[in-house]
Amino acid sequence: MTSEQAEGAAVVPAPRVPPGAGGVPSGVPETTPSTPTDGPLLALIVAETDMRLFSDPFLDRVLASVHAEADLRGARLMFSLSRQDGDADEVRDLLLRHHVDGALLVSLHGGALRHLLESSRVPVVTAGRVAQSSKRLEWWVDADNRGGAQLAVTHLRRRGRRTIATISGPLDMSAGADRLEGWREASGYEGRIAASLTAVGDFTPRSGYQAMQSLLRDVPSLDAVFAASDPMALGAMQALADAGLRVPDDVAVVGFDDAPEAEKADPPLTTVRQSVSMLSATMVDLLLGRLSGEATDPHVLVPTELIVRASS
Repeated sequence: MTSEQAEGAAVVPAPRVPPGAGGVPSGVPETTPSTPTDGPLLALIVAETDMRLFSDPFLDRVLASVHAEADLRGARLMFSLSRQDGDADEVRDLLLRHHVDGALLVSLHGGALRHLLESSRVPVVTAGRVAQSSKRLEWWVDADNRGGAQLAVTHLRRRGRRTIATISGPLDMSAGADRLEGWREASGYEGRIAASLTAVGDFTPRSGYQAMQSLLRDVPSLDAVFAASDPMALGAMQALADAGLRVPDDVAVVGFDDAPEAEKADPPLTTVRQSVSMLSATMVDLLLGRLSGEATDPHVLVPTELIVRASS
């Protein structure tokens, strides 16, 4: 973890693993407003498209873990998928009609939903640091994205890789921006060189495939790529195979997340692991702490670690 990241953020020392299994929760049934005998009513809001929600293993695990942790803590949970800015009105109705006590927000990109939550009286905790956040969205739990990216690039350097490209995530999300910044810091690339070695994806396998094709056209001499998510890394590996290149002999690949698919890949994918159970449990703990008045630190940083496999 970098000193810049540690400043102003508490670091989770060890995982607190909630019970639960994989799979996206099927949603929470309609509920009545809170009464003194009920547990707190929390809204879990995911600001993503249907396609990414049901194809991204990270989101799948986050939703399952949050659901399990809320149940463990006696909280009730409602689920809302905000696909685009037009859905912000639906989120407003959910927060008001059901008298929600607090909200957990996953995958915020900005726009109308962000403005709604900034103006809402409902306490919010976000999964991921909110770029240019206001006081209304200053409570967050995030993985050490910059530090994790630095681990990946340092590993590739030590393996003798000289030209390390990156496939970043969306730059309107802190995870995408921070992992890109970590790549820049560890690689030392700047200006035009950095730009030529960077392609932007959206955390999906398809975007990783297309980004890898673009990088191969622009920099055919590259010998490594750090992808900011495992699905993008797997898409990149398929593009390399289709181009007749071997992993890791010709191009080494490192991903981010340690999704279940990473270990099953051919070859198994080296990746940066972030503890989804720790991230989810800490989000719920922080929000419940806000509601009870016990929470004191609005920023919590969850550590990451490098998992080395055959792809690098």
